[in-house]
This record gives sequence, C-alpha cells and structure tokens, in this order.
Amino acid sequence: MDFAQMVSQLGNCRYSECAFSLLAGHEILAFEGESDYQGSASVLARRTGAVEGFYEYIYVAWSWGSCSGCDQWEAQDLSADQIIEELRKSAGFFETLEQTIAFITPMTHYPTGDSYTRWLKGVVS
Repeated sequence: MDFAQMVSQLGNCRYSECAFSLLAGHEILAFEGESDYQGSASVLARRTGAVEGFYEYIYVAWSWGSCSGCDQWEAQDLSADQIIEELRKSAGFFETLEQTIAFITPMTHYPTGDSYTRWLKGVVS
C-alpha cells in the first residue's frame, strides 16, 4: 500500500480525526487497521524536526466497537479532546528505532522476531 492509500485508509477508521490531531507534525511511516463498524488501528510515525533529547518516534493504537456497549470511549461520551488525550496517554514515545521495535513487537500481530524487525527497519529507513 502506498502512502496516499495508507493515509486514506486511516482516515476511514473511527477516531482517525483524533489520531490525525495527535500526529500533527509527524510523518506517518506505517499504518495497520481496518475501517469497519468495529475494529482497531495502529500508526507508527516519526516526528518531523526532531530535537535531541525528545522523542523521535510515536506509536499509537486504538480500537472501537459498534455501540456504546463495546466502545469504551462512546460509553463514556468522551469529547474529541478527551479522546486525543486518551490516545496520547496510551501512545509510546521513543528516541530510537530500537526502543520503538522493543515496545511494538510483543503487542502486534505482525510476525515477531527478525522478520518483523527487518520489516520495521525497512519502513523507517
């Protein structure tokens, strides 16, 4: 999937407008998700204009349900700003690619180990 398709698909995921707000000033490197009435999405991005001593990579993941019974944010009637804050609190912020890989690998359904590491390094290099 090329970058334009990736961003387009991300835009179809529930709460994507909140994720885009959180990711302002970032280059989206990888996206995985589904645009359905329930699902999940995850984004790996690199901060543009990174400053030494601050994070360079961000990984944010979220899910949604089809109704308030299976969508916690909908059940809590959270505003967009509150959802952005929930995304921020659950995101991983990393200075190096190695830290990013160590955080993501155990949580993802991508193949783990060397094949995943090679894939991720290929995406961000």
